[in-house]
Amino acid sequence: KDSGKSNSAGDGLDELKSLLQATLRKRKDDALSAMIDASGEGDIDEIKRILHQETSLDVNTGDYDARTMLHLSAAEGNTRVVQALLVEGADVHCQDRWGATPLHDAVAGSHTQVIELLSAHGAELHYEDPAGMLCGAAAEGDLDKMRQLIGHGVSPNACDYDGRTALHLAACEGIVNVI
Repeated sequence: KDSGKSNSAGDGLDELKSLLQATLRKRKDDALSAMIDASGEGDIDEIKRILHQETSLDVNTGDYDARTMLHLSAAEGNTRVVQALLVEGADVHCQDRWGATPLHDAVAGSHTQVIELLSAHGAELHYEDPAGMLCGAAAEGDLDKMRQLIGHGVSPNACDYDGRTALHLAACEGIVNVI
């Protein structure tokens, strides 16, 4: 009978432990949701309040896609929020579930100020297919994006799967502003 009682007590402790873990997860999820909202609204004071309250939400906490507040703010081009997150210790090298960093998001949105800010904090661009990115920008005649890519390490001579460069593509398509 004693072993039955201790097993029952153990089950009660396990249940209590599970309940506490679920409560803590819920608090963290609620804080992350509030921080996402504050980030979207550019409410730096609210972001700082959430980061410093007792939930101890880490500035590098990601959502279900491992996208952090820095990813989301960089994607929106919100320079003030990006700066505040960097001051709070946000990691410029964090990757979401697709391997993208906040700098990738800033470049995708052509957010020049955010790109410069992240770069100044050590962020670097690395693409699986840098030529594809550069050729895509060339095909769209997007000189700003081409400058950003080249300025952050993508070689202007990068070749795609057929050995074509952005210059080849622009010349063949008659995209004169790229040539």
